[in-house]
Amino acid sequence: NDKILDIGCGGGVNIEKFLKVTANDVDGLDYSEISVKESIKRNQKAIDDKRSRIILADVSNMPVDDETYDLVSAFETIYFWPDIGNTFKEVSRIIKSGGQFMIAQGTDGNHPDDEKWLSSVEGMAVYTASELEKYLLDAGFVSVESFKKENDYILIVIAK
Repeated sequence: NDKILDIGCGGGVNIEKFLKVTANDVDGLDYSEISVKESIKRNQKAIDDKRSRIILADVSNMPVDDETYDLVSAFETIYFWPDIGNTFKEVSRIIKSGGQFMIAQGTDGNHPDDEKWLSSVEGMAVYTASELEKYLLDAGFVSVESFKKENDYILIVIAK
């Protein structure tokens, strides 16, 4: 029954999946007009039914009331977030007391291809689990757990 926000919602695939597992609202936020349009197109029925809204905004300054969401997710997007420490404070602001922030990324900061991506994609940064834990605790989260896929570089971080 969580109210969910998917930050960096892209084409809306994760919104669509979350809508299948909760009876509550699932919203999306992205700074790309193209992504917002695609998310709307994919989730139009949920939007029409008032179960979803797609927000065009920057994660570092979200037009969202304090303590709105039970769960906030960020799939493969924090690489591009400006001033990660302050941006995590902004995420913390919109999560209800006892809520969670889940980060999923395809690298744990130790992938052999990280340097190639960092040198070819302007403004991109990758983070290790310990770096993310420090930023998240500094941003006001009270606990952080990290999970790494065995024999892979996939990293999931859950902050409460």
